[in-house]
Amino acid sequence: MLNRFVGLMLLLIIVAAGAEMFTVEIGDNFFDPDYIEISPGDRIKWINVGSNAHRVKSDTDLFDSGRLDPGDDYIRTFNSEGSFGYYDTFFPSVTGTIEVVESAVEETSWGKIRAMYR
Repeated sequence: MLNRFVGLMLLLIIVAAGAEMFTVEIGDNFFDPDYIEISPGDRIKWINVGSNAHRVKSDTDLFDSGRLDPGDDYIRTFNSEGSFGYYDTFFPSVTGTIEVVESAVEETSWGKIRAMYR
């Protein structure tokens, strides 16, 4: 019984670890980082660390943070592969790119996990 419980807990940890959260800081003249590569299902959290308001908007109107005052944040999940350019509408020369690519990490099958705890 204990082995099955441990196996279930391990499975929950593996499943929860699938998607990641990445942070992009928004300054008054920068995104840090301004380029990031993630996997489908991962999330980006933009945080305004500047002293002015900012607004993150995709080049294709896919997402728009709305006004972010200093200290505010905006989170977006990226489920589809592709390249997503974005910019700060208050400072249009400040740009960034998100590349969503299929993860190279091999998923563990249910059968392998069950076999480990029999």
